[in-house]
Amino acid sequence: MSRLEVRKKSKAQLVVDNLYEDLERRIIASPPGLCPVDMTASFLKLFHAQTCGKCVPCRIGLGVLEDMLEDVLDGKATLETLSLIERTAKAIYDSADCAIGYEAGRMVLKGLEGFREDFIEHITNGHCSCHLEQPVPCVALCPAGVDVPGYISLIADERYADAVKLIRKDNPFVTSCALVCEHPCETKCRRNFVDDAGSSVTPLTTVVLCHLQNAANLLVKQLLSSVAVLLV
Repeated sequence: MSRLEVRKKSKAQLVVDNLYEDLERRIIASPPGLCPVDMTASFLKLFHAQTCGKCVPCRIGLGVLEDMLEDVLDGKATLETLSLIERTAKAIYDSADCAIGYEAGRMVLKGLEGFREDFIEHITNGHCSCHLEQPVPCVALCPAGVDVPGYISLIADERYADAVKLIRKDNPFVTSCALVCEHPCETKCRRNFVDDAGSSVTPLTTVVLCHLQNAANLLVKQLLSSVAVLLV
Protein backbone atom coordinates (compact mmCIF):
# COMPACT_ATOMS: atom_id res chain seq x y z
CA MET A 1 0.00 0.00 0.00
CA SER A 2 2.94 2.31 0.53
CA ARG A 3 3.41 2.44 -3.23
CA LEU A 4 0.04 4.11 -3.73
CA GLU A 5 0.26 7.82 -4.26
CA VAL A 6 -2.35 10.49 -4.91
CA ARG A 7 -0.63 13.11 -7.01
CA LYS A 8 -1.85 16.66 -6.95
CA LYS A 9 -1.93 18.65 -10.14
CA SER A 10 0.87 21.12 -10.51
CA LYS A 11 0.16 24.82 -10.80
CA ALA A 12 1.03 24.67 -14.48
CA GLN A 13 -1.41 21.80 -15.10
CA LEU A 14 -4.20 23.62 -13.28
CA VAL A 15 -3.64 26.63 -15.53
CA VAL A 16 -3.61 24.40 -18.63
CA ASP A 17 -6.88 22.77 -17.53
CA ASN A 18 -8.44 26.23 -17.24
CA LEU A 19 -7.11 27.08 -20.69
CA TYR A 20 -8.78 23.94 -22.04
CA GLU A 21 -12.10 25.11 -20.58
CA ASP A 22 -11.62 28.54 -22.14
CA LEU A 23 -10.75 26.93 -25.47
CA GLU A 24 -13.88 24.77 -25.36
CA ARG A 25 -16.05 27.86 -24.95
CA ARG A 26 -14.25 29.66 -27.76
CA ILE A 27 -14.73 26.73 -30.13
CA ILE A 28 -18.44 26.48 -29.33
CA ALA A 29 -18.85 30.23 -29.83
CA SER A 30 -16.82 30.35 -33.06
CA PRO A 31 -18.49 32.78 -35.48
CA PRO A 32 -19.60 31.70 -38.97
CA GLY A 33 -17.43 32.41 -41.98
CA LEU A 34 -14.02 31.37 -40.60
CA CYS A 35 -11.44 29.96 -43.02
CA PRO A 36 -11.77 26.15 -42.78
CA VAL A 37 -8.17 25.59 -43.88
CA ASP A 38 -6.87 27.93 -41.19
CA MET A 39 -9.05 26.20 -38.59
CA THR A 40 -7.75 22.78 -39.69
CA ALA A 41 -4.16 23.97 -39.33
CA SER A 42 -4.93 25.36 -35.86
CA PHE A 43 -6.52 22.12 -34.68
CA LEU A 44 -3.60 20.14 -36.10
CA LYS A 45 -1.17 22.23 -34.03
CA LEU A 46 -3.19 21.33 -30.94
CA PHE A 47 -2.98 17.62 -31.80
CA HIS A 48 0.76 17.95 -32.36
CA ALA A 49 1.22 19.66 -28.99
CA GLN A 50 -0.57 16.74 -27.30
CA THR A 51 1.63 13.99 -28.75
CA CYS A 52 3.83 11.99 -26.38
CA GLY A 53 6.40 11.46 -29.12
CA LYS A 54 6.40 7.66 -28.88
CA CYS A 55 5.41 6.75 -32.44
CA VAL A 56 6.99 8.16 -35.60
CA PRO A 57 3.71 8.91 -37.47
CA CYS A 58 2.64 11.18 -34.61
CA ARG A 59 6.02 12.62 -33.62
CA ILE A 60 7.31 13.31 -37.14
CA GLY A 61 4.29 12.97 -39.40
CA LEU A 62 2.14 15.59 -37.69
CA GLY A 63 4.96 18.11 -37.90
CA VAL A 64 5.39 17.46 -41.63
CA LEU A 65 1.64 17.70 -42.14
CA GLU A 66 1.56 20.94 -40.18
CA ASP A 67 4.33 22.46 -42.35
CA MET A 68 2.46 21.56 -45.55
CA LEU A 69 -0.74 23.16 -44.31
CA GLU A 70 1.22 26.31 -43.45
CA ASP A 71 2.58 26.29 -47.03
CA VAL A 72 -1.01 26.21 -48.31
CA LEU A 73 -1.96 29.19 -46.13
CA ASP A 74 1.21 31.10 -47.09
CA GLY A 75 0.67 30.56 -50.82
CA LYS A 76 3.79 28.39 -51.20
CA ALA A 77 2.00 25.13 -52.03
CA THR A 78 1.07 23.53 -55.35
CA LEU A 79 -1.65 21.07 -56.31
CA GLU A 80 0.94 18.32 -55.85
CA THR A 81 1.29 19.49 -52.23
CA LEU A 82 -2.42 18.84 -51.80
CA SER A 83 -1.95 15.27 -52.99
CA LEU A 84 1.02 14.85 -50.63
CA ILE A 85 -1.05 16.18 -47.70
CA GLU A 86 -3.71 13.58 -48.44
CA ARG A 87 -1.21 10.71 -48.65
CA THR A 88 0.56 11.82 -45.46
CA ALA A 89 -2.70 12.16 -43.52
CA LYS A 90 -3.79 8.71 -44.73
CA ALA A 91 -0.46 7.19 -43.64
CA ILE A 92 -0.75 8.76 -40.18
CA TYR A 93 -4.35 7.60 -39.86
CA ASP A 94 -3.38 4.01 -40.73
CA SER A 95 -0.20 3.72 -38.65
CA ALA A 96 -0.39 5.95 -35.55
CA ASP A 97 -0.43 4.14 -32.18
CA CYS A 98 -3.18 6.17 -30.52
CA ALA A 99 -6.10 8.51 -31.13
CA ILE A 100 -3.94 11.65 -31.02
CA GLY A 101 -2.27 10.59 -34.26
CA TYR A 102 -4.97 8.79 -36.21
CA GLU A 103 -7.70 11.27 -35.24
CA ALA A 104 -5.46 14.11 -36.44
CA GLY A 105 -5.01 12.31 -39.75
CA ARG A 106 -8.76 11.67 -39.98
CA MET A 107 -9.49 15.35 -39.32
CA VAL A 108 -7.30 16.45 -42.22
CA LEU A 109 -8.83 13.82 -44.52
CA LYS A 110 -12.33 15.00 -43.57
CA GLY A 111 -11.28 18.55 -44.38
CA LEU A 112 -9.96 17.55 -47.79
CA GLU A 113 -13.22 15.77 -48.49
CA GLY A 114 -15.47 18.50 -47.13
CA PHE A 115 -13.81 21.70 -48.36
CA ARG A 116 -11.16 20.73 -50.92
CA GLU A 117 -12.17 23.77 -52.99
CA ASP A 118 -10.93 26.02 -50.16
CA PHE A 119 -7.52 24.32 -50.25
CA ILE A 120 -7.41 24.77 -54.03
CA GLU A 121 -8.48 28.42 -53.71
CA HIS A 122 -5.59 29.09 -51.32
CA ILE A 123 -3.14 27.37 -53.66
CA THR A 124 -4.30 28.96 -56.91
CA ASN A 125 -5.44 32.42 -55.76
CA GLY A 126 -3.71 32.91 -52.41
CA HIS A 127 -6.85 33.36 -50.33
CA CYS A 128 -9.85 31.49 -48.99
CA SER A 129 -13.11 31.14 -50.90
CA CYS A 130 -15.11 31.93 -47.74
CA HIS A 131 -16.43 35.40 -47.01
CA LEU A 132 -13.66 37.86 -46.23
CA GLU A 133 -15.94 39.95 -44.02
CA GLN A 134 -16.59 38.56 -40.54
CA PRO A 135 -20.25 39.16 -39.64
CA VAL A 136 -21.34 39.82 -36.08
CA PRO A 137 -22.29 36.25 -35.04
CA CYS A 138 -25.44 37.09 -33.09
CA VAL A 139 -26.79 39.32 -35.87
CA ALA A 140 -25.87 36.81 -38.59
CA LEU A 141 -27.66 34.00 -36.74
CA CYS A 142 -30.75 36.00 -35.80
CA PRO A 143 -33.63 34.93 -38.09
CA ALA A 144 -34.92 38.51 -38.06
CA GLY A 145 -31.50 40.12 -38.45
CA VAL A 146 -32.00 42.21 -35.32
CA ASP A 147 -29.17 44.48 -34.12
CA VAL A 148 -28.54 42.40 -30.99
CA PRO A 149 -25.43 44.29 -29.72
CA GLY A 150 -27.26 47.55 -30.24
CA TYR A 151 -30.32 46.76 -28.17
CA ILE A 152 -28.27 45.07 -25.43
CA SER A 153 -26.19 48.25 -25.12
CA LEU A 154 -29.36 50.31 -24.85
CA ILE A 155 -30.73 47.98 -22.16
CA ALA A 156 -27.44 48.30 -20.25
CA ASP A 157 -27.98 52.08 -20.32
CA GLU A 158 -31.59 51.52 -19.11
CA ARG A 159 -32.90 53.03 -22.35
CA TYR A 160 -35.61 50.39 -22.64
CA ALA A 161 -37.94 52.34 -24.93
CA ASP A 162 -35.07 52.96 -27.39
CA ALA A 163 -34.21 49.24 -27.24
CA VAL A 164 -37.77 48.37 -28.22
CA LYS A 165 -37.66 50.85 -31.11
CA LEU A 166 -34.36 49.43 -32.35
CA ILE A 167 -35.69 45.86 -32.34
CA ARG A 168 -38.95 46.87 -34.02
CA LYS A 169 -36.95 48.43 -36.84
CA ASP A 170 -36.23 44.90 -38.10
CA ASN A 171 -38.87 42.87 -36.24
CA PRO A 172 -42.36 44.26 -35.54
CA PHE A 173 -43.42 41.18 -33.52
CA VAL A 174 -41.10 41.66 -30.56
CA THR A 175 -42.91 39.87 -27.75
CA SER A 176 -44.23 37.01 -29.90
CA CYS A 177 -40.81 36.24 -31.35
CA ALA A 178 -39.16 36.45 -27.92
CA LEU A 179 -41.52 33.75 -26.64
CA VAL A 180 -40.93 31.28 -29.51
CA CYS A 181 -37.37 32.12 -30.59
CA GLU A 182 -34.77 29.40 -29.92
CA HIS A 183 -32.19 32.19 -29.38
CA PRO A 184 -29.42 30.88 -31.71
CA CYS A 185 -27.60 34.17 -31.07
CA GLU A 186 -26.70 33.04 -27.54
CA THR A 187 -24.69 29.98 -28.62
CA LYS A 188 -22.32 32.21 -30.62
CA CYS A 189 -22.32 35.15 -28.23
CA ARG A 190 -18.88 36.68 -27.65
CA ARG A 191 -19.73 36.61 -23.95
CA ASN A 192 -18.99 32.86 -24.13
CA PHE A 193 -15.33 33.78 -24.64
CA VAL A 194 -15.37 35.13 -21.07
CA ASP A 195 -17.64 32.69 -19.21
CA ASP A 196 -20.72 30.53 -19.75
CA ALA A 197 -23.22 33.32 -19.07
CA GLY A 198 -24.47 33.08 -22.64
CA SER A 199 -25.49 29.44 -22.14
CA SER A 200 -26.67 29.66 -18.53
CA VAL A 201 -29.85 28.06 -17.23
CA THR A 202 -31.73 31.36 -17.47
CA PRO A 203 -31.46 32.30 -21.16
CA LEU A 204 -30.50 35.81 -22.08
CA THR A 205 -33.72 36.01 -24.06
CA THR A 206 -35.75 35.72 -20.86
CA VAL A 207 -33.86 38.60 -19.26
CA VAL A 208 -34.25 40.74 -22.37
CA LEU A 209 -37.95 39.89 -22.52
CA CYS A 210 -38.41 41.11 -18.93
CA HIS A 211 -36.73 44.40 -19.80
CA LEU A 212 -38.84 44.74 -22.93
CA GLN A 213 -42.00 44.05 -20.94
CA ASN A 214 -41.00 46.80 -18.51
CA ALA A 215 -40.43 49.10 -21.45
CA ALA A 216 -43.84 48.23 -22.89
CA ASN A 217 -45.48 48.92 -19.54
CA LEU A 218 -43.73 52.27 -19.36
CA LEU A 219 -44.94 53.19 -22.84
CA VAL A 220 -48.50 52.22 -21.93
CA LYS A 221 -48.36 54.39 -18.80
CA GLN A 222 -47.07 57.33 -20.83
CA LEU A 223 -49.83 56.83 -23.38
CA LEU A 224 -52.52 56.68 -20.68
CA SER A 225 -51.12 59.82 -19.07
CA SER A 226 -51.26 61.63 -22.40
CA VAL A 227 -54.84 60.52 -22.95
CA ALA A 228 -55.80 61.65 -19.44
CA VAL A 229 -54.32 65.09 -20.10
CA LEU A 230 -56.30 65.40 -23.33
CA LEU A 231 -59.54 64.39 -21.60
CA VAL A 232 -59.03 67.01 -18.91
